[in-house]
Parts: sequence; C-alpha cells; structure tokens
Amino acid sequence: IEKFEKEAAELGKGSFNK
Repeated sequence: IEKFEKEAAELGKGSFNK
C-alpha cells in the first residue's frame, strides 16, 4: 500500500500526520 500513502500524502498533504 505504498501508492495509497503517497497519494494520500499528496492529496491530504499531511492529513495522516495529524
């Protein structure tokens, strides 16, 4: 699931970071 994390980081720009 590397693509999902990369896309989520680009779309959310740190959405998972919180």
